Amino acid sequence: MVREIEEPVRLKVYLLEGDRVDGVPAVDWILERVRELGLRGATVYRCFAGCGRRGHSEARILRTSMNLPVVVEVVDSLEKVERLLELLKERLDVGVVTLERLEVAYDLEG
Repeated sequence: MVREIEEPVRLKVYLLEGDRVDGVPAVDWILERVRELGLRGATVYRCFAGCGRRGHSEARILRTSMNLPVVVEVVDSLEKVERLLELLKERLDVGVVTLERLEVAYDLEG
């Protein structure tokens, strides 16, 4: 079955693994908000390198602890994603958040 997504958008949140919100890892906090808001879902990408205002991170075999970049990606309707975006604005004090409009999107259920 194909479900259309009205005004589809992609929200991306760029963070570091060590970033926290209310004492919990920011990634976990975001995933919990996605569940609470009933969004279609989220995908988290753990990256092996990155650089930005807060410095440079990369995975090295000899390092015992790493604070690697992570990206949380959510695709859903603009209406639903805007609710998450408001929570991120209120609570997230690190990272970069982007919002992109998508041209064609559908959700296949099987």
